[in-house]
Amino acid sequence: MTTTTVSRAAEALAGAAPLSLEGIVYAVERQPILKGVSLEVRRSEIVCLLGPSGCGKTTLLRIAAGIARQSAGTVRVAGEIVADDTLFVPAERRSLGLVFQDLALFPHMRVVDNVAYGVKGADARARAGEALRGVGLGGYERAYPHQLSGGEQQRVALARALLPAPQVVLFDEPFSGLDRNLRDVVRQDTLSVLKARDATAVIVTHDPEEALAMADTIALMRAGSIVQVASPEDIWRWPVDLEAARMFSHVNVFEGRVSDGVVETAIGRVPVGARREGEHLTIAFRPEALRVFAEDRGGGVEIDVERRTFFGSTVEIVGRIGGTLLKLRADPYVVPKADKVRVVPDLRQAIVLPRAPRG
Repeated sequence: MTTTTVSRAAEALAGAAPLSLEGIVYAVERQPILKGVSLEVRRSEIVCLLGPSGCGKTTLLRIAAGIARQSAGTVRVAGEIVADDTLFVPAERRSLGLVFQDLALFPHMRVVDNVAYGVKGADARARAGEALRGVGLGGYERAYPHQLSGGEQQRVALARALLPAPQVVLFDEPFSGLDRNLRDVVRQDTLSVLKARDATAVIVTHDPEEALAMADTIALMRAGSIVQVASPEDIWRWPVDLEAARMFSHVNVFEGRVSDGVVETAIGRVPVGARREGEHLTIAFRPEALRVFAEDRGGGVEIDVERRTFFGSTVEIVGRIGGTLLKLRADPYVVPKADKVRVVPDLRQAIVLPRAPRG
């Protein structure tokens, strides 16, 4: 091999994605868990694998990490094949950091030794101390895990994962064991550390709010396949189908046929652009996309209120127009208790989809 060829190969690897999964298949006793999944994670990108329990997201992460082996397909780290039909590089040689759901901290070891665990070199403890300072835990080196709060333990696990400078840090439901208020704080702290380090990460979660808040890219999984890969804003505004829309919030659904670029619905006319005349479409609005006003305001359509639930800064209203039940969200100061309200759709937020096949 010539020097030029070696140089070109090195350049190609230098520009390669930190993690690439190609056609990953996994089955247990002939039961398919992953069905030809492909995903590329770009440098400095935070990708959230989002989906319901049992969709295969944790299995995909375990295959990337080298904890499980795929039935078919290829895993590459920084352009190098680490798993395919003939090759399997063990987890400890893949240059990937891991943060498990249970954090996997050793209770009998001091914090600095937990972070330095598995790191070679005489300066391992010094580097671990520096890593702890990088996550805001300077001075905690001699503490034991049980002496730390849940959020502090999370940061210890993050420091340990980042210390070897991995190509990608893999997180498996890392915040699910924390209460809501602490979860929000720790999530933001983790995101700040990852961004400050220019780190690349893949985060498995079943929480759509978490994915929207943390991800540069969301890979939405369902029944062993990735059904959509998009930015948080794009996947919220333009979901690939109705089930994808419902992953992120309730949606109010209407159906109708296109007539002169418009679909008539129970809440008014919805422009749908250059759609085929007579095409049967599904029109969906998230609760906040239907503006709610007091009945005496006028305009819009009248809704009969069946239930009103107060949540402090918002009020949730379940109402009915004809045979259609709607879930709405409103400002309690704008919409006081009443038997009827008026609704005006924000047409910019209409989700327009082909009607899903029946059955």
